[in-house]
Amino acid sequence: SVEWRRESGVEGRLAAWEVEAAAGCSWRSKLVERYRCHGELGKDRLGVPVFMFRWSVFDAAGLERELGTELMLDIILGIHEQVLEATRAAMLERETVAPGAFFVWDV
Repeated sequence: SVEWRRESGVEGRLAAWEVEAAAGCSWRSKLVERYRCHGELGKDRLGVPVFMFRWSVFDAAGLERELGTELMLDIILGIHEQVLEATRAAMLERETVAPGAFFVWDV
């Protein structure tokens, strides 16, 4: 909820992580990039990005151990928000409503 986002301070944490990850200089950002398990495969006919999530190689316990629960959850939330923002941008660019998005889950 909007209230939870405000009270938890998640917006600030996500913004700080985006800066850290984009810089790619910290040990945390290098670790996350090294073990990245998702990416954009391309776009569908409406221009909505198609994403692949390789859950079979995702080590949630290892990520939590190395980075802590809060950052792990922030990273996962951030990934989902990136997907939603990419979908929103595609709809605005094409001036059409996408009925959904396509995800490939490798389990």
